[in-house]
Amino acid sequence: MVCVENNLTNSSFCGPCTNNEQCLEVYGNSYQCLEKDGSTTCFRKNLWPLDTRDYLTFLVLVLAGTIAAGGGLGGGGIFIPVLILLGEFTMKDSVPLSNVMVGGSSIASVLSIYRSKHPHGEKPLIDYDLAMLMQPLSLCGTVIGVVLNFMFPDWLILSLLIIVLLVTTYRTVKKGIEVFQKERKASKGTDKAPLIERKSESDSSSVKQPEQNPHLYEEEKKKSYVKQLVLLVILVILAVHSLLIGGKGESIIGVLPCTALYWGLFSLIFIIMSVFSLLIIRYLLQSEAKKTESGYNYLPGDIHWTQKNTTILSLLCFAVGILSSLLGIGGGMILSPIMLELNVLPPVVAATNSFMIVLCSL
Repeated sequence: MVCVENNLTNSSFCGPCTNNEQCLEVYGNSYQCLEKDGSTTCFRKNLWPLDTRDYLTFLVLVLAGTIAAGGGLGGGGIFIPVLILLGEFTMKDSVPLSNVMVGGSSIASVLSIYRSKHPHGEKPLIDYDLAMLMQPLSLCGTVIGVVLNFMFPDWLILSLLIIVLLVTTYRTVKKGIEVFQKERKASKGTDKAPLIERKSESDSSSVKQPEQNPHLYEEEKKKSYVKQLVLLVILVILAVHSLLIGGKGESIIGVLPCTALYWGLFSLIFIIMSVFSLLIIRYLLQSEAKKTESGYNYLPGDIHWTQKNTTILSLLCFAVGILSSLLGIGGGMILSPIMLELNVLPPVVAATNSFMIVLCSL
């Protein structure tokens, strides 16, 4: 099916294509009129053999992926415009292709920094506490985002993508300028205040140094594996849920779309992930209280968890999950400004983002 508007005669035509020129006019040079299931429609040409446009698209995508990986971003905000404008893919095709590339890029990034340490201590570079809090409701959001991606027209998805990219770019640039100005003043000796809010000097005597409470740091290092296991369990639950309700109406247990059983299973994942979120919030608050009582020496960029910021962050991640799967941008471009607003160090932001994007992309 192809719809061609004739601006000269102010008329339009919608129906099976009859020649390649109709497809070229609507979709671009990469589309041809081909027959399928007894009807002709416009399909993008086969990948092989590659032409000049394909080679150029591939080169730009590689460069974009390199830049995105360096900043801990998924790269979807760059991949999708390149696929649409340069590769001449439709919006519906660009989003799933972007999700695959985002997942692959993030896996490579995580493998390269998995054993890296925090810039100011021996704890892992990836903030697993932050990942645990963000992940459950973020994955819940992806379930809704996938459904909305099939429902929304291309123009609406593209409009939302532009708005999200503009807002996140503005917030990231603004935060980057603030950090740069503080670092510049500090280097000149005009501003000795640290970039990360610390305890006051009057409280410093009551705060033990790392060597005075080594058991806390060793315990935190061991718990990182438990936290990874929790995140893996959450991912497995979501994968099983997806298989049960099926994609595009296909379920491994034969659940039909829009039936009572379908909506029951669809809603079940939100209950399960909400329980996980509540348990994780409880753990973080208890851990925060324990650290405060024992005089834990916080590293630069460590977050002081409270009931308020854990709740707000969880809800924000739910919205991020919806947008990331709806727009195919991986979530990193939205999560980065949020983490930076929490004063998390940029290297930790990049590492944690890559780790979370891997889980969302699987």
